[in-house]
Amino acid sequence: MNLEERLAILVQSRDPIWMPVFPISSPMPNGVRIWMVESKGRKLGTIEILEMSGFDARESLQYSPNQRPYFPSEESADFNISNLPSAALVGFSDSQRIGVDLEKLEKSRFREGMLKTHYTKSEISRISALKDEEKLFSMARIWVSKEAIVKCIDIPIKFSELEIPVLGTGENIVIVRDEDTSEKYELTLYMLGLPNGWVGAFALSE
Repeated sequence: MNLEERLAILVQSRDPIWMPVFPISSPMPNGVRIWMVESKGRKLGTIEILEMSGFDARESLQYSPNQRPYFPSEESADFNISNLPSAALVGFSDSQRIGVDLEKLEKSRFREGMLKTHYTKSEISRISALKDEEKLFSMARIWVSKEAIVKCIDIPIKFSELEIPVLGTGENIVIVRDEDTSEKYELTLYMLGLPNGWVGAFALSE
């Protein structure tokens, strides 16, 4: 059963609620599907989510040295999951590596003290010029972008050294360099259109 067939079944029998989500002002890339899952106050597990999607996760799921879950079969779609107590973001990709991240817009989550430890000087300068809700929104957008990128390429990178450019509403190209190997990665980053109070992103890499 291919990805489209699995997700067609999922749409018909979803419980908890699975809502398809899309990039802001940009078409969804071919072979990519993103879902926001309502979890009704509890944090859904990775295996639980994958089995809802029709995958035999208990037998075949493996983890990279950085704890990124994946299916070893070359025929399997790549996937990534971001779990929170009240919702999850689930991304599937037929042909590219994918990383996703979801956060709730809460001041208690994005405190100004995080700026020096998790944001670059350029990002801090942009964020500091904003006020209140705009500052919170900018911090959250940059954060989910970094998370999605790191989860996509599966390399440990300090957030304070990972520069996120000024984000547009369509495709955003980000170049990431692995300091240990000097290898460069080019990723395409997308911000997602989500319900009020949420911010999310996904990244794709070859």
